[in-house]
Amino acid sequence: MNRRLRLSLSTLALTAVAATGTVTATTGPAYALLPNRSCGTITDADAAVAAQLNQQLTGSLAHAMTAYRVSCARAVVTTVRGLGLPERAAVIAVTTAIVESTLENNPNVLDHTSVGLFQQQDFWGSTQQRLDPAWSTTAFINAMQRTYPGGSWQSQDIGTVCQNVQRSAYPDRYGQQAADGQRIVAALGVPAPTPAPAASGPTAATLYNPDTATAEAFAVNADGIMVHAYNTKGGPGWTPWESLDNSFRFTGSPTAVYNPV
Repeated sequence: MNRRLRLSLSTLALTAVAATGTVTATTGPAYALLPNRSCGTITDADAAVAAQLNQQLTGSLAHAMTAYRVSCARAVVTTVRGLGLPERAAVIAVTTAIVESTLENNPNVLDHTSVGLFQQQDFWGSTQQRLDPAWSTTAFINAMQRTYPGGSWQSQDIGTVCQNVQRSAYPDRYGQQAADGQRIVAALGVPAPTPAPAASGPTAATLYNPDTATAEAFAVNADGIMVHAYNTKGGPGWTPWESLDNSFRFTGSPTAVYNPV
């Protein structure tokens, strides 16, 4: 059936509905929607948090939180904190997911090739990766850190940060949900991970580059991810710890060596 004929039949069907005021259900829809993917085990605690938030939220999810949505928010927050980042990073990620997917891990391609919590398109990664809450959250955070190097995202407006990572055609939507993003993160109360060790001791090393007058600190978190911070002479001070490669885990106590070559 060619496109013109399909459009003509669709027009006739709509005309019939308008004339009769009734819709006849059909069997075997051509594009049945797939169910949302899991974000992890849904617990009684998630249901309790949803009930609490339904009395607090004022944005698009007001009175619409479910235990499932809370489980997805928890997956995002847990991943962000596992990367050693402060609460503001979790608020930014949750705010983005509110706007993009209403905190649902949606596998249906509704806008170009976008799927998942962050509605990431296929240039972000495979479909399986984008539907993995931990992977998609980490990809979002990595993009945020590339967009705002040196932890500069921490001093920026939350809605602006979300927009500059996602590049949405509707930039004002994120700021409108930022307050609810904060409320959701606060309600979850996920314990923050142990912070990266100070630049001393057997699991950390500080190096000095005389060419750039920069001290660089490297450390390994408890989860084996190496993190990095630096301080340039005359600068504002040490940058926040940032992970170098979340896909690689160190074991033992590696030693950092300055190589001027």
